[in-house]
Amino acid sequence: MKDGMHIHHDLVDTLANQPTFDWHMENLRTFITATGDLPDSASWRDATLSPFGSGAGMRGIPGDYYSPSRFAKAAFLNAHYPVKDNEAENVSRLFHTLGNVSMVDGAAMMSNGVYERTLYTGCFSARTAPTTTRPTTIRRCAA
Repeated sequence: MKDGMHIHHDLVDTLANQPTFDWHMENLRTFITATGDLPDSASWRDATLSPFGSGAGMRGIPGDYYSPSRFAKAAFLNAHYPVKDNEAENVSRLFHTLGNVSMVDGAAMMSNGVYERTLYTGCFSARTAPTTTRPTTIRRCAA
């Protein structure tokens, strides 16, 4: 930033490049009614309306590739994804969360005409010090 580096106590375990971290934290207030729980049925006059299934409590959580949307979705997933019992399970948890906000080639063009895409995802354990990376372009599917 023009006025130097800013360090924040990150209460949602989510990083951002732009807009500023403070802006993202304020924007999260937009989604305070979102939940990972299955909503109860509702009555509208004589009609009983039930959710189609799981995920109905997430209505309003964005799914596009805009920076504020990716921050909000990652913060929501971090807040609702249960912490696992061991490091291997938590690494898997991290990759599942980041996979939900990774950039898919062809979906978001930058001003220079090139599509932004996630090349790899990585993590580092401050406790045990291993680094784990996963490339996003070497996934194979068999029909």
